[in-house]
Amino acid sequence: MPFDGRRYPGVEGKTVEFIETCSEERFIYVRIRFTDETAVTLVLTSDVILHHVALYDESTGNLEVLKQYVKSDRVR
Repeated sequence: MPFDGRRYPGVEGKTVEFIETCSEERFIYVRIRFTDETAVTLVLTSDVILHHVALYDESTGNLEVLKQYVKSDRVR
């Protein structure tokens, strides 16, 4: 499976002791604890962001954009 993500330097070669998760209000925490007593913690949240709003002409089946209201500049 191809993975085009971000790497976190400093953890290569470490041995995982355990992984634990917990949630608190809007956040999910993932802690990866290594045998050398260091840890990487991921803090995750799911925010809803309006990405795109447009008015389309569907009469021809080509979904022609008549008016674009919102177009996000965020790279996904």
